[in-house]
Amino acid sequence: MSAALRLPMSLLVPLGFTMACAPEPAPTTPAEVAAPDTVPAPPAERPQPAAKNYSIDLLAKAADFQSNRPDATDGEFYVYRSDHATVHMHLIGVGQMCPLHIHRSTHEATIIVSGSPEVVHVHGEAGALTETTRRVPPGQLVYSPPLCGHQWTNVEPVPQANLVIASPKFDGNLYLHADDARMLPGPAPTLIDAGAALADVTASELRPTGLLDGQLSLALVRQPLKVHTDSTRDSVVYVAHGMGELGGLPLKPGVAAVLSGGEPVDLVSTSEGGLAVWIFTPPKS
Repeated sequence: MSAALRLPMSLLVPLGFTMACAPEPAPTTPAEVAAPDTVPAPPAERPQPAAKNYSIDLLAKAADFQSNRPDATDGEFYVYRSDHATVHMHLIGVGQMCPLHIHRSTHEATIIVSGSPEVVHVHGEAGALTETTRRVPPGQLVYSPPLCGHQWTNVEPVPQANLVIASPKFDGNLYLHADDARMLPGPAPTLIDAGAALADVTASELRPTGLLDGQLSLALVRQPLKVHTDSTRDSVVYVAHGMGELGGLPLKPGVAAVLSGGEPVDLVSTSEGGLAVWIFTPPKS
C-alpha cells in the first residue's frame, strides 16, 4: 500500500419497517357562498405532530448478536429509514471484510460503535489514486463521499459494530479493484474525533460538520442544549461520549435515539466531562 494520506484538516475537529400508505383524502364539494354579512372563520392551525421518540442500546444489540450468532459473517439492524435516508447498525463478523467499493450518489457517514476496524480509503488526488489505511476507535466518525473508495475489515476477536448514516437513499455497493479509475473523481474522506472536540470546549455548542449536505452536526454539551428545533424533520442521535438524557430518554455511549414530531427537547449532560452526541437531521419526507 502507498504512504498514508493525511485527511483534510478543515473538517477534522480537534477533537424492516414498512411505511404505511397515507389514506386517500375524502372527496371535496364546492364551497358554499357565504352571506354578505358573514365573516369567514379563520383557517384552523395545522396541528403539531405528535412526538414519537425512542432509544436503542446498540452495544446491547451487538452483545446479543455476538452471543446468539458467534459464527455469523455479518448482520444489520435498522435504526431509522425514510424515503431519503437510512441509519443502520452494521455488524462485521470476526475476520470479515467489506471489500473496496464506492457509492455513486450516496454520502456515507460511519460512526464506530464497538471495536477498532481497519479502514482503507482510495480517492483521486492530482490525477492519481491515493490510498490510506488506518484503525479507527469507537465514537469517531468516518465520512466517505460519493466515488471515494472504502473498505472495512474487522481485525477484532469479536464482531465489530458500526452505525452507518446514508443520504440520499442508499444506491448499493459498487465493488472495485484498487486501481479502478472510477475513483479518481472521488474527494478525500474526512475523520472527526468527537472526544477530542468535547475536551476542547467549556460551553455547549451545536457544531455543524458541513457533511451530508449540512444534515450532520456534533452536539458538545456542558450545559443543557436545545435540539430538535424543527418538528417537521426527524432527528437521529448517537452518543459518542459521556452520560446524560434527552427529553427523558437516558443516554450513554452506544445509545441511539430517534425524535419525530413534538417540541424541541433539552440535551443534558450528567457527566463531569460533558457529553458528545452526533445529530443527523434527514430531509423532510
